[in-house]
Amino acid sequence: MREIQESITIAAPPSQVWSVLMDLESWPKWNTFVTSIQVQPPHTELAVGSKQTITIENNQTYTNVVSVLQPEKELRWNGSILTPIIFDTEHWCRLEAVEDGRWTRFTQGERFSGILAPIAAAAGKLNELQEGYVRMNQDLKKVVRNRPSINPYAFFRERIVIFVPTGWLGYSRWWRASILGKAELHILLLAREQTNSLQTEVPEPDFQLNRVA
Repeated sequence: MREIQESITIAAPPSQVWSVLMDLESWPKWNTFVTSIQVQPPHTELAVGSKQTITIENNQTYTNVVSVLQPEKELRWNGSILTPIIFDTEHWCRLEAVEDGRWTRFTQGERFSGILAPIAAAAGKLNELQEGYVRMNQDLKKVVRNRPSINPYAFFRERIVIFVPTGWLGYSRWWRASILGKAELHILLLAREQTNSLQTEVPEPDFQLNRVA
């Protein structure tokens, strides 16, 4: 039996990493190792028991069966050539929350067994796969980092919209406000995606907003 494994730390919670992994149609756009992944009928998405066809570089194609699917924790599949006695594989992608859940430790590995396993290892095929896992892990880290998202830590500093009788003012930083007059002041906390036509973008001020007359 042979085994290879590679890990990487991604500065995003497991939910974000898992979301990218489950978006199979996007894999060819960011994944330089796996050029295609397609779920086979009758299934339309990954599920325990579903079959998927994976194409890696140099047009090598493999069909596998999903054996474990735990959202935000683990995806695992099995495959074989002819029969498990000849060549059998078990591949896994594990997600572990670290840094109080703000980051993810992503581990990708594969176990090989059967008559052809030592032959594949001696021919350097497993080393080639391991290099591909390193590259895919780095690709995953990059696409997660660049994908826009809302997280609970950034939410309250994304935008504060202040309604005053004169209109709407949008600020991109956290501004403390106090009422020293009779004007009515409503502070609405909104995420970037929730802006609407009533809001008007203005340049970020260089002063602290302290008074509304």
